Amino acid sequence: MRPKRKTPKSRAIAAFLTLARVLGAILAVLIVATFVSFAVWPPINDVETGSTPEYPDLQPRAYRFSADRVFSAAEESVEALERFSVVSADEEAGIVLATADTRSGRFTDDVNVRVEPNGDGGAVVFIRSSSRIGRGDFGQNARNIEALQLEMDLNLGVE
Repeated sequence: MRPKRKTPKSRAIAAFLTLARVLGAILAVLIVATFVSFAVWPPINDVETGSTPEYPDLQPRAYRFSADRVFSAAEESVEALERFSVVSADEEAGIVLATADTRSGRFTDDVNVRVEPNGDGGAVVFIRSSSRIGRGDFGQNARNIEALQLEMDLNLGVE
């Protein structure tokens, strides 16, 4: 007995079913990835050192250097980071306002650096990073703060 020949109609149905299975699998992966991302990153878009309970490890940094020197290092550090740009710097107030673009360049985060003298000749640096749009940042604002803190430590020669 010869096997049945596939008709053009049956081939089209088989191709459609294969396509539907592939698209269904892709959709399932996207749904799972979305749930996993929310489990990994908290759904927030504003992170500040010492004030965001979701990131307890991000704390203000105290330096033994004068507030003037730390302020200069903060401004230089923002300028040194590839995706960061200084918007304004007010040394008297101890505030550097900056922006940080995402790697894709589609989103811009606002980064505020505040340098305060701590009373013993040193200074404390508070950093806030917030997304302009969206309800969740997938951890980008925390990464902005970590990158800036690391650059400042390098700039000041602190390990």
